[in-house]
Amino acid sequence: MKSIGRLASLPRAVRGRRGKIYPAFVLLARRDPFMAWTQAEVRELKEGRYMIIDDEPCRILSIQTSKPGKHGEAKSRIDAVGIFDGAKRSVVHPVKHKVQIPMIGKHQA
Repeated sequence: MKSIGRLASLPRAVRGRRGKIYPAFVLLARRDPFMAWTQAEVRELKEGRYMIIDDEPCRILSIQTSKPGKHGEAKSRIDAVGIFDGAKRSVVHPVKHKVQIPMIGKHQA
């Protein structure tokens, strides 16, 4: 079992929230250009689900959608937080825009 001192010395990307240690393959998948993903329209996204922003998998915190106006279609503002780095990210896309959704395996070996 790891001592708490050793656990505290690990970087946050490895340690994660609540002291959980991530397996090495998960950390390598973070920057992997061949990371498995699928596409979905912005209108299909929901809070608590995941999407890729700036090549980082992120968990969606909130989605605000504006109404279509005289000069264009409806747009959505998405606020998300990175799974690995904890950085807050925000993007604005039309609701018909397709975004990348990471395929995250949540099973333990």
